[in-house]
Amino acid sequence: MDDPDWPRDEYDCLLGPLLRHLEGGASEAELAAFLSEQIEGHFGLDPAYYDYPAVAAKLRNWYDESWPDSNS
Repeated sequence: MDDPDWPRDEYDCLLGPLLRHLEGGASEAELAAFLSEQIEGHFGLDPAYYDYPAVAAKLRNWYDESWPDSNS
């Protein structure tokens, strides 16, 4: 990210869909599947560098702690 020409908004397209998944009560497995589909399919990146279940767990935990009443 030290390169001034690096696109700073490259992953912004994930924000809205991820929040919709979280708001909808998506499980960690569903979040991991979505991330895998996007990172590998949309961005064409090597899945060897990503731990989708760990990221999904962090997202689910962050959302549930930040907005505990949103999934009731």
